[in-house]
Amino acid sequence: MIAPDDAEIILGGSEDRRKWLDGLLSQLVPGYLDHLLAYHKVLQQRNSLLKAMAAMIHSPDPLLDIFDEQLVQHGTPVYEARKAFLPAFIDQVQERYDYLAGSHETVAFRYQSQLNEQPFVALLAQSRLRDKQVQRTTQGIHRDDLLFLLDEHPMKTSALAGPAQELFIRS
Repeated sequence: MIAPDDAEIILGGSEDRRKWLDGLLSQLVPGYLDHLLAYHKVLQQRNSLLKAMAAMIHSPDPLLDIFDEQLVQHGTPVYEARKAFLPAFIDQVQERYDYLAGSHETVAFRYQSQLNEQPFVALLAQSRLRDKQVQRTTQGIHRDDLLFLLDEHPMKTSALAGPAQELFIRS
């Protein structure tokens, strides 16, 4: 079933896409939701510490080290589940898209994560000074995005014309 609000997954912000993907994986991957919830709890605690550190003369970096370890511990399995799921899922999406659109256009996902470039530990260490300055965690899976492509063009900017647009209008 396609609902008009489903366009927000494509057209909305990265948070909408992460929520959609996390909701799906929480139902399919054992332990995913536990890691995701723990990650967000640690992220919130780390961000609170970063805000509090702005008023301190000496910053408690050992406490940040502990939060970083916990972010890595819970964020890495979430990242790995997201990355592993999408290639298998795209075949099902392509099949259903062809059926609904009545034509064939290549549908693809591109998982955009800072963890695609470097290990999570390195990202956190590299961004620590910036995190202290902006008083929030700037690197991690909470910044991931999912890019939807139609014939190698981003759907967000170009796909809601032609057959794709008809799918949303008919629903």
